[in-house]
Amino acid sequence: TILAQCLEVSFDGVEELEANLSDRNRDAVRNFCEFLEHLVEAQNNDFGRCLNLIGPAPLKGEARDRIRKFQRRLQLMLEQILGQGREARLFRDDISITLTASFIFGATNWVPHWLRTTPGCSTADLLPAFEDIFLNGIRQR
Repeated sequence: TILAQCLEVSFDGVEELEANLSDRNRDAVRNFCEFLEHLVEAQNNDFGRCLNLIGPAPLKGEARDRIRKFQRRLQLMLEQILGQGREARLFRDDISITLTASFIFGATNWVPHWLRTTPGCSTADLLPAFEDIFLNGIRQR
């Protein structure tokens, strides 16, 4: 249960983010960048790093289910954003949305982990590079 709470605490503001994403008048790129900012913050703090390194696998019952449910919630949010970007012809449609989302989760998880000891490698330093790399990779050609 403590790890589940860590996940929820590390991804602060998820309800506000979901409310923003439900506004269909918002631009998909803006939604993506806002989601990415929350995700990078969550992956690059002590709670998020702890949870990512342990994961739900060794847990049992309610705690494991609670973490998986929250992870699925994030997955669905990102897939919604990617789908919105495709509908607006802003994002590529030749790569699976699920694969794209998985790549984004993996990169935001491991890049901060590997760069953790690098001077000047705060979330604020990583975010512009992530936005550039991801948006250039998923933009419609």
